[in-house]
Amino acid sequence: MINNILKQLILAGSLALAAQASATVSSQQQGLHQWPALKGKLILINGTYQDTTTYKRSLTFYFESKPGGEWLHVPVVDGPARRN
Repeated sequence: MINNILKQLILAGSLALAAQASATVSSQQQGLHQWPALKGKLILINGTYQDTTTYKRSLTFYFESKPGGEWLHVPVVDGPARRN
């Protein structure tokens, strides 16, 4: 059940990003970015960590179903696409 919900959120987020080319966000733009999706908002938070030996990027997605509601973490899955 939860796995299906997460798959739908990931798909919806991908579709929302693809459908709004004018809202393209470069991975170099830090901060909070958001798009409407599934009667809520898909939220992306970009960040970096850097010291003298390390530079790391952080991309984290969340979904908010209603204003002021709980943010649900949307995992990013790296792997082959599966269709059920």
